[in-house]
Amino acid sequence: MNEITPETKMKIGDAVRMVENELASAMCKHPPINSLHEAYAVILEEVDEFWQEVKKRSSDRSRHAISLELRQIAAMAIRASIDLDLIIARGSALPLNPQQQTSAGRPGGAPPGQQYA
Repeated sequence: MNEITPETKMKIGDAVRMVENELASAMCKHPPINSLHEAYAVILEEVDEFWQEVKKRSSDRSRHAISLELRQIAAMAIRASIDLDLIIARGSALPLNPQQQTSAGRPGGAPPGQQYA
């Protein structure tokens, strides 16, 4: 197994902070994501913008634009997880089908009165 170097740990911390800032900015500017379909569309838009940079000649690519698009992809994936209440604690089970019921009569992992989109 490879070890993570101190330099890589610093880069991870920087990347996480940049994604967190991008996420906070998006949450202030835009309403919550309301469905998996909407999440897919938002993330796909960011992936398409990344793809536009990828398709350019190497000499014409912008490292800044590529970094920004990758950051936005990560931020929108996290945003969808938060807005759609898909953050799962370790060891918890979230049913893929909201119709799957627990013995308490509600979707597994969902608080009473709440269902997953």
